[in-house]
Amino acid sequence: MPYEYTREATICESECVLLKKSVETDENGVVTGETIRRNEVFCRVSSLYMRDTYAAFQAGIKPAWKITVFYGDYDGELSVEYEGIEYSVYRTYVEGDNVELYLRKDAGTWQAELN
Repeated sequence: MPYEYTREATICESECVLLKKSVETDENGVVTGETIRRNEVFCRVSSLYMRDTYAAFQAGIKPAWKITVFYGDYDGELSVEYEGIEYSVYRTYVEGDNVELYLRKDAGTWQAELN
């Protein structure tokens, strides 16, 4: 296996905010609002391997970062705020006590732009 695929490319250790969005409904099922729960956690930021980047591009995804967080801190959040920018999670991978979150920059805003 080439050296590029076997090395860990950690850029920095930092903090990120895991965002869990939930929709509030009334007794009739009508959406009344949206709440966002923010969970600030420590993370390790890494670049993506070339094979992961290539596979994402084949699926039409433009990847940004790979962030590793402690498994106990992750509760299925689909959005992450890192350095003031909101990213969406397109892939997760559990490795021991940690979860790798693969992020893309669009954060779901592309759907609003189509309308």
